[in-house]
Amino acid sequence: MFEINYLKLGQKGVINYDLPVYSIGSSKPEITIACSIHGDETAGLFIVNNFLKKIADKKLLGKINIIPSANPVAQFLYSRTAFLDQKDLNRSGNGRDNGSYTDRLADTLMKFYSNSDIVINIHEFEMISPVMAIFDRVNEVEIENKIMEAIKVFNPEMIWQINYDKSSDTQYQTTLDMALTKKGIVNFAFETSQLALISKEEIEKAAQGLFNLVSHYGMIENTLEYNNTNIPAYIRKETTSELSGLWEPNESLKVLSQIKKGQVMGKVTSLPDFSETEIYSQEDGVLLQYRHRQIIGTGSAIYSFG
Repeated sequence: MFEINYLKLGQKGVINYDLPVYSIGSSKPEITIACSIHGDETAGLFIVNNFLKKIADKKLLGKINIIPSANPVAQFLYSRTAFLDQKDLNRSGNGRDNGSYTDRLADTLMKFYSNSDIVINIHEFEMISPVMAIFDRVNEVEIENKIMEAIKVFNPEMIWQINYDKSSDTQYQTTLDMALTKKGIVNFAFETSQLALISKEEIEKAAQGLFNLVSHYGMIENTLEYNNTNIPAYIRKETTSELSGLWEPNESLKVLSQIKKGQVMGKVTSLPDFSETEIYSQEDGVLLQYRHRQIIGTGSAIYSFG
């Protein structure tokens, strides 16, 4: 079913870092789907598995590339970054062909991505999240319209809008996705909850979204196309904790629900005295995400509003 090729990266000792790409079909259009940009993000593999089952009996007109691990060194150790240089692949932009491991990896991926008609990068949040597409704004109307069209076909539960020129979005200005958008390549990333927290329904929704895209690009014959024009879009604002200890969210929290100022969001049990402090919302807003039960430190993100 698959043709397997390897993108050359280099090696250390007798271990090479070649990046496997699994491809189905040939010719145009071409779609590339990448998992594990961060090595500890593995929910994408389950989504891709579901997606592949959906197209298994279909005649494919075009080419689908699956990158099961865009960061194999990091995935091997289930780490966000590779131990070779501790750099974040998704903050490496276009990369450098003469840089460290992660720089070279970003450069290799970007060159490979450039041959695709659309690129999808799959990520996951530490917080409980809906299936959330990321829309990069770079003030280029033509490419933005194409990306938004693809997102609507994918049909996420919500859209997270990132503005290239907005100071609060500075940390996202060097992502692989932003670099692709600035090059005029149609792409978007989407986020889900972590593998341990994502539901079967959310895996199914994301897999169906990928199927919708393949259909939209004319890669499968005689299939219905879905295009949702009513997907809520938000600029995301994160709230971090001033306390450290044991975080427990309020059991009534639900993503994409309306939150009022003063509503109890959860509680933090401080260590080592085990004293409890309730955490209240400081404003009205739509709850986009919240952290599950976990030990947190000062500055840990505990929820985000739209």
